[in-house]
Order: sequence, then structure tokens, then C-alpha cells
Amino acid sequence: MTEEIEFILDSTKESMIGSIAHLEKEFLNIRAGKASPAMLGSVFVDYYGSATPLSQVSKISVPDARTITFAAF
Repeated sequence: MTEEIEFILDSTKESMIGSIAHLEKEFLNIRAGKASPAMLGSVFVDYYGSATPLSQVSKISVPDARTITFAAF
């Protein structure tokens, strides 16, 4: 019985650590007040039939605090 409880506690702890790591990664995308190219880090486009990050197929710039521009290559 004790081994079963240990297994449940270990798997729960591992799951919680993974959840916190995911939450920290998502918090990095939150930008308050100023535009940032990192805001588009999770945006993918169809490029010759495969999903490719927008940053790999365009130039992303931030001309002012409220504007993000990107130009395709």
C-alpha cells in the first residue's frame, strides 16, 4: 500500500512541476504596456506546406510602443 501511495505522490509532483513550467513559459508572452516581437513567438504560418514560425519567414520590428510590423522575405 505504501508503494502505491509513493507512486501517486511522485506522479502528482511531476505533473505539478510540468504545469508550473508551462505557466512560467506562458507568462513570458504577457507584455504590458509595450509591444514586443516576442509576442509573436507562438505564431506559425504555412510555408511550402509546413508550419513555420513567423519570425523565420519575416522581419519583425517594433517602431513604437503600440505597433508591431513584419515584412515577408
